Amino acid sequence: FQQQDRHWRFVDLPDSIPVVSNLPDCTHISLSHSKGFICFAISACPLGVDLEATEKKRDFAALAQVFMNEEEQACLRKNPSRQADYFYRVWSAKEACYKRLSSTQQTVRSLSQIRYSDLIDKNSQGYLYQGSIDGFVVAAMMADRPQQVNCHYYLMEAQRLREFRD
Repeated sequence: FQQQDRHWRFVDLPDSIPVVSNLPDCTHISLSHSKGFICFAISACPLGVDLEATEKKRDFAALAQVFMNEEEQACLRKNPSRQADYFYRVWSAKEACYKRLSSTQQTVRSLSQIRYSDLIDKNSQGYLYQGSIDGFVVAAMMADRPQQVNCHYYLMEAQRLREFRD
């Protein structure tokens, strides 16, 4: 969309996700936040993004029971030294996939029903992008592999952040 940061107008709504009030028609967005950072994706087709701060001191096995299927939980247990990496890759991929679904689809699908192996399969019904940035894992799920992905990240001090949002 080739727009400056300040072009986008974010509107905070009570008890709801933020809305971008000046989107072009037929535009899709996805937002995620973690530990003071925000991930904002914009596209001409439906997509979902997730951003997670990778904390090493969690009970990954207990948390995995909430959203991983049996096969994924077995993979998590196989390599204790890589548990955090696997946990966050699976979590962020499933969150991104779930966010890409329509609200109707979300009501009938749970995260444990989404199979990570299907998401990373080259023949799957979508394209999963995963990466990491300075202690965060990021995932984006789109219908097709995009021709181009532009990633920008930067820190904003509190005053500039307030000005950006106003």
